[in-house]
Amino acid sequence: MTSLVLSLIFVAFFVFCIKKNTMRWPVFVFNLVFFLYGLGVTLIIEYALPQGVLIKGSGSDVWPPAVVAMLALAAAVAALVLKKGGPHSNPAKTTGLRWVILAGGVLMQALGMALALMTIYTTYFAQPGGAHAQAVLYVMLAASWLACGLLYLASRFNTAAKPNLMRWMALGSGFFPLGHLPTSVTLILIYAAPGVGQVIHLHAASLQMTAYVPYIVLFTLLARDFQRPEPARQAPA
Repeated sequence: MTSLVLSLIFVAFFVFCIKKNTMRWPVFVFNLVFFLYGLGVTLIIEYALPQGVLIKGSGSDVWPPAVVAMLALAAAVAALVLKKGGPHSNPAKTTGLRWVILAGGVLMQALGMALALMTIYTTYFAQPGGAHAQAVLYVMLAASWLACGLLYLASRFNTAAKPNLMRWMALGSGFFPLGHLPTSVTLILIYAAPGVGQVIHLHAASLQMTAYVPYIVLFTLLARDFQRPEPARQAPA
């Protein structure tokens, strides 16, 4: 119930920012959420790992999520002070291919998540060794970079009448359906990986958080590219 209420609050906030025609505040808040994810995983690794179980990792695995948290926090602050890019020349009409590219970005990350879960919940994953956990890591990292690349490409196809439509679509798609997936895989690798007895794939789980780097980059670029309407000029008396 709590997660549903929070989701509705974030959606309402997002819609409010669209109405107010400001992207810096949602980018600030969304990056702040990524900061909290990174901080939460850092604290879990440092203080809340289950005791008496096999841990495949080391003490240095606390650093990747901590670095991601710091990057997200820096990007959140930068979104409020970031100097906007130059004006864009938007055509009167644009191709419908932009929607295909946008959908491709969402499906790419969803496919990465599906492949990651299929890899985790197979008999192969429970076998001795560590290559299976690394496979999950590589799949999610590749899917995240490709997905964010496609979302940013889609964000470039705007019209003069709606100069930020695809930027809003890319931002919303990057956060609401996709932005929580890397943390989900990380927590599965720590707390819910199958096997004979509990095994914590700490190294792969820690590096999994670096899948947020392309999202941080994407949101920063969207905030930079955002076009605010020019103030209306009064006609000379």
